[in-house]
Amino acid sequence: MLELHRICPICQGKIGHLLHSTRYQAIGESAISDDTNVVACDHCGFCFADTHATQADYDLYYRERSKYADASLATGSGISPDDQERLRQTVRQIETYAPQKDQRLLDLGCATGGLLLELQTAGFTQLTGIDPSADCIHHVLAAGLNGHVGNLFEPPADTDGYDGIILSHVLEHVCDLRRAIQAIKSLAAPNGWVYFEVPDASSYENFLRSPFQDFNTEHINHFSAAGLRNLLAQEGLVVESSTSKQIPSAPGIVYPALSVFARVQTIPEALQPDPLLAESLRRYITASQRLLSSIHNSFLPLVESQTPVVVWGTGQLTMKLLTETCLSQTNLIGFVDGNRVNQGKHLLNLPILAPSSAINPAATLVIASLINQADILKHIRALELPNPLFLLHETTPS
Repeated sequence: MLELHRICPICQGKIGHLLHSTRYQAIGESAISDDTNVVACDHCGFCFADTHATQADYDLYYRERSKYADASLATGSGISPDDQERLRQTVRQIETYAPQKDQRLLDLGCATGGLLLELQTAGFTQLTGIDPSADCIHHVLAAGLNGHVGNLFEPPADTDGYDGIILSHVLEHVCDLRRAIQAIKSLAAPNGWVYFEVPDASSYENFLRSPFQDFNTEHINHFSAAGLRNLLAQEGLVVESSTSKQIPSAPGIVYPALSVFARVQTIPEALQPDPLLAESLRRYITASQRLLSSIHNSFLPLVESQTPVVVWGTGQLTMKLLTETCLSQTNLIGFVDGNRVNQGKHLLNLPILAPSSAINPAATLVIASLINQADILKHIRALELPNPLFLLHETTPS
């Protein structure tokens, strides 16, 4: 057992036990920790990151460094076929639950407005989006949609009384969950409904494609169906319908999610502790460690040869590989990333370049993604780069 830095965001418990510690090589300065301890609450069983960062730290992070602002790359834009199908699945659920197309709907954490566009295409007429990133809202406004810069805790003025509020893959990023639900209730009209969708932590182990892909600096809450219900019940939201689903994330790749529709009720419900989630996550951790070890071993020839290496991709996996494997011991000369948010910054004092930049043709390109590897390879071929390639998927255990 250990005393928690971050009290349980659902039951306010102060005692838990450690499931896993992960280290990251972060890009630049950030109040978001480079180390993450995933813990389980001993009282209710909820699993979460025991972070020292505050809600204000996360608000600043998403306001200034949102990776979702690049509509060409980020989820939530609907630009890729897989992301568009994910958004259309959500719209179909909303249409079934709330068929009235004149309801006032609010998408909290709307990113660049992909879901708003799909709702508009489906015939919904009164749509508003809120996101902490001004760059994201720029895309929303450019598409002719109604959008505002803000967040759960600091919504723009005169944004309340909504018939329906949507939080699609938002709660896993929020530090102060109980306060978040209180804020959502204040934005809803009497008898208004709220749609929540989150990754399904109880199924992580069945959809593992990349080591610890679901443990990262941004996903700080890991929900099972019981955990999501407990959160809502503590603040007087009753779940009226719930669904387990599989979300397209890349060609041929899906990940598990939970979605619920809830309404406000007057009397909070009792907690129902979840005894199963921690055990499921332990199995996920074991499988991730096995995969990470395999990748570490695959890097050993690059360490020995000291051939120049350029890492393509500076996402969460790269941040882990640089601390948890011997990748940092190779002859690194730079990084490449298609996300403009990271371009021009430095990692390990080495520049992060745009894909169109001049790259040493003798350098081996390490494709540091297992989920987006196919898209990266297409980009490299389109650029006609002559570099030798190193693919992580060749190290994946059968």
